[in-house]
Amino acid sequence: MITLDELLERDRKREEDGFKRKIRIGRIVKPGAGKKERAKKTAYTAIALGTGIMTVLGIGVYFGARFIMERFFQDPAIIEYGIVMLRIFALGFPFIGFHIMIENVYAGVGENRPPMVASLCHAWLLEVPAVYL
Repeated sequence: MITLDELLERDRKREEDGFKRKIRIGRIVKPGAGKKERAKKTAYTAIALGTGIMTVLGIGVYFGARFIMERFFQDPAIIEYGIVMLRIFALGFPFIGFHIMIENVYAGVGENRPPMVASLCHAWLLEVPAVYL
């Protein structure tokens, strides 16, 4: 795995070549400055906030499914199917929030392999098999 110092050095070279810096978290963590724990705390906080917000939204959609469906449809059969569908989607909201935040934390420090592996596993181990259910 690439160290934080190597990522920051690679980012510095990008800037010398005329490209924008990619690593925003480099402002928090400076090699040797003893702020790596602060970066970890910031990442964990971001993940918790993203997951928490999506959990609250999921709860709102789960319990407000009827209200949402009745605003867009009049047919009772469609409304009932839509309520079931929205409630199933709502159960996945916290996991979506977690997934998005993990990807963005890794991308923020310039490491793209873990999000790519997570996306591939998510797609091929969860989404594709779910199509057949």
